[in-house]
Amino acid sequence: MILEFLQSLWLGLKLSNSKPRLLCYTYRPSSSEVVWLDLFSDSLDISFNENKETIMFGDFNFDIYESSHG
Repeated sequence: MILEFLQSLWLGLKLSNSKPRLLCYTYRPSSSEVVWLDLFSDSLDISFNENKETIMFGDFNFDIYESSHG
């Protein structure tokens, strides 16, 4: 199943006198496959099509040091 690669929790908020918002917490295991980025991008596309402010946070496990010196 493809969804096993993407671990996200989405929450929709609508407070009075404010624009609807989507909150997303995402976890990317350090052992995840490259397909994770495609799935994550697809989920962002869906949220943007909702025309709601989207706030993302989470643990993305990207080793910036390794990729810049590898």
